[in-house]
Amino acid sequence: MVIMKGSIKMEHGAGGEGMRELLKLMLRYFNFNFNDGRGNDRVKVEVEVPLEALDDSAVVDNVVFTTDSHTVKPLFFPGGDIGTLAIAGTVNDIAVMGAEPLCLSAAFVIEEGFPFSDFERILDSMRKTCEEAMVPVITGDTKVVERGAVEKNMKEVRKYRELDGNWLLDSLTRCI
Repeated sequence: MVIMKGSIKMEHGAGGEGMRELLKLMLRYFNFNFNDGRGNDRVKVEVEVPLEALDDSAVVDNVVFTTDSHTVKPLFFPGGDIGTLAIAGTVNDIAVMGAEPLCLSAAFVIEEGFPFSDFERILDSMRKTCEEAMVPVITGDTKVVERGAVEKNMKEVRKYRELDGNWLLDSLTRCI
């Protein structure tokens, strides 16, 4: 079933109406009904902030959960690099929900031929940013792909934190 015509454009990843359109498409595929047909819900978790909220994080059984992906060009820039951005950005997503990050998961997609020296530089900045935030990376995944498959390095970071109280939603935040 094809719903949208054409192709994905940069505007679909840049926030705003283009991204909202893409997310609504994705929701059509991830709007699951886990009812067993007899009125019994097979999902055993309470989702306080669901995917449909289009927030940066979900809240499940009072635990904030989010995933984040980062790309930047160039990988190294004044004041940081993609590693700093990945950790700081994902820690921020949890903080703006009113929670404190407990731990992180980092996934890497690395292009064959990427210099070890650059990779270690990124890992070092991630380590330093984790130490500053006092949030460890506790799990992850790594894939190496052929040359030309990605723009050198992408990473995804997931984080989790149990809430002590309420959370803040992007949809409730307004700029004045």
